Amino acid sequence: MLIMKLYLMALICVFLVICSGSVIADSMELTVKDLNTNELISDAVCYVHVADKTTAVFPDCESVEFEYEEGDRDVEVIADNPATPGIDYFACFDLITMDNIVYLPPTATLKGIVKDKLDNVVKNADLKFECSRACIDFPSMTDKFGSFSVNALGTGHCKIYANYKDAMGFVSLDLEKGDLKDIEIELDKTVLEIKEPKGSIYEWPIIIAIILVVAGMLFMKYRPRKKKATKSAEVKKEARREERAEKRSKRSEDIIQTLNKKEKQVVEFLMANNNQIHQAKIRHGLGIPRTSLARLVESLQRKKIVSVQKEGKAVRIKLTEWFLGKK
Repeated sequence: MLIMKLYLMALICVFLVICSGSVIADSMELTVKDLNTNELISDAVCYVHVADKTTAVFPDCESVEFEYEEGDRDVEVIADNPATPGIDYFACFDLITMDNIVYLPPTATLKGIVKDKLDNVVKNADLKFECSRACIDFPSMTDKFGSFSVNALGTGHCKIYANYKDAMGFVSLDLEKGDLKDIEIELDKTVLEIKEPKGSIYEWPIIIAIILVVAGMLFMKYRPRKKKATKSAEVKKEARREERAEKRSKRSEDIIQTLNKKEKQVVEFLMANNNQIHQAKIRHGLGIPRTSLARLVESLQRKKIVSVQKEGKAVRIKLTEWFLGKK
């Protein structure tokens, strides 16, 4: 029985050793170089991400050794100089084909925002990048704040487009290793978003009806009212007509009867305006053309009914004292 127990314990120990050995498959030591210069990367902190599960951090990139598990494939290597604002190097590898010497392309970091012509941020705007890629996917659209970011973008010339519906804009820039660029893309049109009204659809007809009723009540209360002519006002008007008629002399009445229709209109217009007025006011008041009025005034002047007096550029027409019966 004792031998049997010892035998089982030995099997368990062997099993545990086998299992523990299968967790850590191996380790790898890396030499990290600049892809463009083929030189070792110094003055940078190295980060190694293995299969999105573990991250190894190394104070410098001259001594990098990391462990990985069986079945791991994807590895990301980052080299970042703390003195620069953006990420300096970034690359992706497959453990199966990965060598001990890795070459990292230089990168930069980009942050952006999309706005319209009125400086409103535009969410869900489509983005297109014409830039060097550093094995990562570019964002396809802006977030709810109208912004986007790329942590590791290839260096060199870069052009980013943004569009929303029929509005479009773009930015061109040059990126250098370790840059951190903040950009703003302005669309060429104003983006108007129609917001759904809050509340139930049955509430709006009631609200509109209340507004119409209140508006109608205010209109009825404050609408302008025509003043009815009182009897006394009519009496006063008739008295003024009689007074003007009394002022006409027998001579004036007789002469008026001899005038044609147009001449009579001019004379009565003068009498209604205190017997004198500027010629321009007669023309506008009676709607008589300038040339026709000049002939009428000349005719009345020959008949000694009116006199003409120049006042600068203006001409004043007066009824004569002879016509008014004062001589």
